[in-house]
Amino acid sequence: MRQTHDTLNTRARDGSPRRRPVPSFSAGLAGFVVALTMSGQVLGNEPGARSLDLTLKEGIRLTLKNNRRLVNARLDREVQRFSLRVSENRFLPHATVGPYLERSHTAPGTDATRGGVSTAVTLLVPTGGEFGVRWSLGGGVGGDVPSSERYSNELRLTFRQPLLRGAGIGVNRAPVEIARLTEEINVLALKQTIIGIVSSVIGRYLAYMQAERRVEISVESLRRARELLAVNKELVRTGRMARRDIVQTEADIARRELELIAARNAQDAARLALTDILDIDGGTRIRLTDTLTGVLAPDPARPGVAGSIETALRNRPDYERALLGVRNAETRLRLAGNKRLWDLSVSASMNFVHADEDALEAARRFRNTGYTLSLDLTAPLGPAAVDTREQEYVKAAVDLRKARNDLAELRQRIYIEASNAVREVKLSGRQVESARTVRKLMQEKKEFEREKLRLGLSSNFRLAKFEDDLVAAENTQLDAMIFNLGSLASLDRVLGTTLERWDIEIVDLDRGVPR
Repeated sequence: MRQTHDTLNTRARDGSPRRRPVPSFSAGLAGFVVALTMSGQVLGNEPGARSLDLTLKEGIRLTLKNNRRLVNARLDREVQRFSLRVSENRFLPHATVGPYLERSHTAPGTDATRGGVSTAVTLLVPTGGEFGVRWSLGGGVGGDVPSSERYSNELRLTFRQPLLRGAGIGVNRAPVEIARLTEEINVLALKQTIIGIVSSVIGRYLAYMQAERRVEISVESLRRARELLAVNKELVRTGRMARRDIVQTEADIARRELELIAARNAQDAARLALTDILDIDGGTRIRLTDTLTGVLAPDPARPGVAGSIETALRNRPDYERALLGVRNAETRLRLAGNKRLWDLSVSASMNFVHADEDALEAARRFRNTGYTLSLDLTAPLGPAAVDTREQEYVKAAVDLRKARNDLAELRQRIYIEASNAVREVKLSGRQVESARTVRKLMQEKKEFEREKLRLGLSSNFRLAKFEDDLVAAENTQLDAMIFNLGSLASLDRVLGTTLERWDIEIVDLDRGVPR
């Protein structure tokens, strides 16, 4: 079988040659594109699919309501708030109550069984001292218990005050201070999480907007190509153009149909990414109601580099967390230094005891009283007793140095990020203006060439080349506008002003009830 450019030679059943026309490449490609378009329906366009009109602000609000990552962060906050509550109860009385039953044996053969109830209350004071009250009421329930001591009543009052290790208001309030600083750090971590989520919503919203606009550009380009084909057919009909010159236009139409399919595929991928972060049904048709020029209006009062750095140092949650981390490390070092001291304390106790054969009489009064006052010293001996505390102190000192280094590094990074963000906003604004000018010139150039083709002074090939240049200029302008909008959102994130920009109150999200 021998193939030529325009025909295919085959033989009939009788052996005679037979000529059959071969479809042109452009016609075959166009048929393939149509088949692919019919078989590849875009998700979210099925009949009956839910439709949603969405602005960027509504998308942010919906995400903050539904996003599972944020829901989990708010659930963690419940545990963190309870931990703070536990730490702040450090100086409240702690009471315990419980019954007891004991069996004793004393040689040569005395057995006794006693039972009762015991109650204890302890109270830690900011100086490190601890008050204790213990009251026990019990009696013999079996065995050899003397009748005069069948029921007993005992009250014990104690007080212990450290003089070295564990002494002082600053040392004893340090755990509460650490807990409160940790709570502030946790709130800032939630704020940083919200800023990250909002920034992600903005990025995906802009990506979907960009994909939608690319589809529009492809549709318009295809429409112009089909209009050109109609013009070419008219020129062929009037004898001003050869029939073979239309092949270039047909191939151009098939190529633009393929580009349209790719653009719609990218649009649907961007839509699914947006529905994912919004946490809504993936089949939802989303219609963006914001415009490219109005979705993120630039703030004319945005500060320069110096002002941006000051704003970032004042608002960024990660910098505030680093500052609080240094304070926490300083407090932990103070605690570790206190633990290296010897344990010297003064203790006092009073005992009130009464035993009687009658339970009511035993509970009514106390007959015997005892007093105790002591000064206790516990000093560690040998490296085994000292090394552990020294290790804790060295670790706390190193952690403080690392926290200060991290703070300095973050401050330097903020300076760089703020400078880059401000520069990108200015640069992207100029790029938008330049891209708009280029697109306008390419439009005029293409219109001039179209008129020349109508007069027979140009060719389809040159016009297709100018059409490609126009589409590229339109996409470049679109990319520049999206980059400019992204740089504005990035500047807000770098400065820590994202929540202020979108009127988001961290208190409402922190105290709100997660779903």
